[in-house]
Amino acid sequence: MKSDRGPTTREEAAKVVGVMGAEVNRRVQWFLRDQGTGVKTATFFLTQPGNESVAGTDNSRGYVGYLPDLHDHITILPGGRQPGAAALHAPGEVVA
Repeated sequence: MKSDRGPTTREEAAKVVGVMGAEVNRRVQWFLRDQGTGVKTATFFLTQPGNESVAGTDNSRGYVGYLPDLHDHITILPGGRQPGAAALHAPGEVVA
């Protein structure tokens, strides 16, 4: 579910969380074993200082997410990309 409302205080956030929780309970509680709460900010469009007019015209974007109980529900396995000296490629860069 998504809330388009951006609460600015704890009281406002509690209202949004309360409405969302009520909707989850009303619609899909029968389907759930457990519930958790997380939040995600709006998307930030990134650009170099002075180039704000072109922000959002490429894939340079980010957001902040918060899932306080995530580690209680996952197992992190070894593997993945190890940090290295090789440079990462810029968006749109042609790789030979």
